[in-house]
Amino acid sequence: MFNVVRNMFQKMNNYCKTQLIYDYEAENKRALIIKPWQIENFFKLIDEDLVEFLKYDKCYRLADNYLIAMVFVYFIRADLPVDDYTVINFLIALYLALAMEEDDEELLQDIENWLESADETLNIFQKHKFFFQQIEYRGAISRSCCENVMRKINPNHEIWKRQRHVNHSGAVRDSKRRRIRCPRCR
Repeated sequence: MFNVVRNMFQKMNNYCKTQLIYDYEAENKRALIIKPWQIENFFKLIDEDLVEFLKYDKCYRLADNYLIAMVFVYFIRADLPVDDYTVINFLIALYLALAMEEDDEELLQDIENWLESADETLNIFQKHKFFFQQIEYRGAISRSCCENVMRKINPNHEIWKRQRHVNHSGAVRDSKRRRIRCPRCR
């Protein structure tokens, strides 16, 4: 079925190749239609504008590979134009991904601090609400969708190698955390 849909899009738009990724594995499968310019602008944002932020997050607690894949899907769902591929929108989408997946107020506070440093006049909660509306309140993204994004969208990029150490995952007991040290925390 994937090939039939892809061939149909290629016939309609010979000048623009698209990729399809299934958004979630449910009764109503939704396909994300990803255009090459969206991939290009997303990775340009990662490689040029977010270097300092990604360096700061040395343990990948704020932005591991799954959270970054979620941000990419949010950008596609919101159908952002080229001009909106910005650090602020990335951080807002990352804030939403963290709020959906993590139960750690400290991480959300770190993102808020980065947003405030990017734009002191920004109303974070209003921007967050507006972005959530743009993605039609569909904040949940399946693990398989994230893995498809990592596998199909620039799979050799270093951003997909940002895997969290087990010490920083939420499902590890405190007694086990003390024995396993994250090598990047030292």
